[in-house]
Amino acid sequence: MFDNHAPTHTVLIVDDEYVPRNLESIALEGTGRYYTLEAGNALDALAALDTRHCDCIIIDYEMPDMSGPELVRLVRRKVEYRDLPVVLVLPDGAPEEALMASYSGVNRVIGKPLDPWDLARQIDQLTGAGDNSDRVLSIESLLKGFPYPTMVLDADHRVVLANGVFYEATGTGIGRCFVHCMQEMHEDRNVPSDCPLEECVRTGLPCERVVETTLGTMRVSVYPLATRAGGRDQLFLHVTQPVDEQTGHN
Repeated sequence: MFDNHAPTHTVLIVDDEYVPRNLESIALEGTGRYYTLEAGNALDALAALDTRHCDCIIIDYEMPDMSGPELVRLVRRKVEYRDLPVVLVLPDGAPEEALMASYSGVNRVIGKPLDPWDLARQIDQLTGAGDNSDRVLSIESLLKGFPYPTMVLDADHRVVLANGVFYEATGTGIGRCFVHCMQEMHEDRNVPSDCPLEECVRTGLPCERVVETTLGTMRVSVYPLATRAGGRDQLFLHVTQPVDEQTGHN
């Protein structure tokens, strides 16, 4: 969907949360090397494995019906999946070394918040899909993949870059200087008291909240982007989706 090259590998992404699942999918498909399948729970993941060939599976650690490690054990019981590369996505602040030692069958662990570019590199290493080309995921491709207003913000709520959906919904454009999220997305043009960006700036961790916006009630997810900058120079990925379209969050 992002590249003229045909994907060569298929990755199954298992996560009950829509936004991180979609972020991982966009990150991988944006390289042009991967086709992704998505499953919102362990049972759907097992069904997908039984019907489709997969070159790698990414499993979230925390899921309501069956935990990530439990799903890994079920996958490894099948002879045909014993050599399938498995990545376990850990919750914020989890001790990766300790968890890696505890779960046999996991080829690699990745901690949240996810860095889309690092995720693609790690999957390249596991699948051998990397071809040393310069076809890497651009931030423009990442933003373009979301169907609702999505933007990169700085810590002062300035829009550094956004997708076309945001610009169309707000009547702004990439050439307009000093566009602030709160001025375009909130009726009173002020930062809401429960703003997830403020929490993300304070903690350095992803934050997700339901917020009233000019576009309606939205679930807003904010992720710190991996850059060398920190503090007020840090950049953040701001993803929105209507609450009534959230799988499992109605």
